[in-house]
Amino acid sequence: MIVVGMIRCKYSILWVGDRMKKLFLISILCLGLFVADHVKAYNVVGIGDSITTGYGVKEEEKYLSIFCKQLEEQQPTTCHNMAIDGLTSTQLIEKLSDSSFQTELKKADYILMSIGGNDYLQEFTNNLPTYLIKQDHYPNIATIQTVLLANMKQIYEQLHMLNTTAKIGVVPLYNPYSRHLEHNAVLIQEYNQVKDAYVALATAQKQVVISPDLSSVLEDKAYSNVDTQDRALDPHPNALGHNMIAKQLIAAMDVRPVMNEVKKPKPQEQLLYIGISLGVLIIGLIWWKKRT
Repeated sequence: MIVVGMIRCKYSILWVGDRMKKLFLISILCLGLFVADHVKAYNVVGIGDSITTGYGVKEEEKYLSIFCKQLEEQQPTTCHNMAIDGLTSTQLIEKLSDSSFQTELKKADYILMSIGGNDYLQEFTNNLPTYLIKQDHYPNIATIQTVLLANMKQIYEQLHMLNTTAKIGVVPLYNPYSRHLEHNAVLIQEYNQVKDAYVALATAQKQVVISPDLSSVLEDKAYSNVDTQDRALDPHPNALGHNMIAKQLIAAMDVRPVMNEVKKPKPQEQLLYIGISLGVLIIGLIWWKKRT
């Protein structure tokens, strides 16, 4: 990178006229080219379930797309969506052993993730009559919580092993049917405890960002498809919900330009660098003598 920048500088200086101002401007240009060579693209990877795949919304409306578009305003951004519809936390652990997943995650600057909702959605779908009846306790809620939190701890550990520097943005769990279950205070309370434990675990992890307020926002009917006429009981966020997820993740994550590591030049590159530097110096001295 340094050599390319110096070559550009040399050939730029060759056409300099007899004005110091031009030489100064070209020097600034060369410095800009040098800096540009060392600013790398953001690498964003999305993993998890259908919230991250963007089920039910257009490509440009997905929270991952909005997040990446925001980053592109600062510098080039590569966005790779590896999420899978219907994925559970157990299945994500299996996916993290896949070499293709690992390759992308190792390169990531930002990892955005939604996972865990399907662990409960499967339970509610398979045993719906149980949850429509008021009970003093729903033991399966706590059982799934134990498994989910253990899985999440393993997921965070694997992500950190693959990439120690990437920032991880997590979409919190939310109850898309909270309004339909208002009569069942016990069920809502027990699931709220799951949501709180999920956030607490994420908050305790290094490099992990989660917005607990986002959970209640996504439970508002304005941000989901639950009560949409053509998508009755669809638990996914709508376009407004995705926009809110993206905004909160962007606000919570410390987004800043990522610089490439400047590697030490090889011996032959060092010689070339010295030669070009001497050439530029000689040209500058000749020009200065003619001026004086």
